[in-house]
Amino acid sequence: MDCKRCKRDYPGKSLYGLSRRDNKTEICSRCEQEEAMNDYMPYTDISYDQLVTERLFHESIKASYLTWLLWKTNNLPESV
Repeated sequence: MDCKRCKRDYPGKSLYGLSRRDNKTEICSRCEQEEAMNDYMPYTDISYDQLVTERLFHESIKASYLTWLLWKTNNLPESV
């Protein structure tokens, strides 16, 4: 089964969880962790590669990347 986010093939379904982006798309545990970290970390600490991955995944599941991005940038810590 392929992870819908990273496109890697993983055997078995036990490695999959639901994406935080739409709560219905199955992704691998690594991507599940990356999504959680991207939500937790300040926007300024997210790598360019991760932002590209987020954008492409949002587009593939027809979720709003702009909504997520605005949420991230509006939740910047005051120290930034």
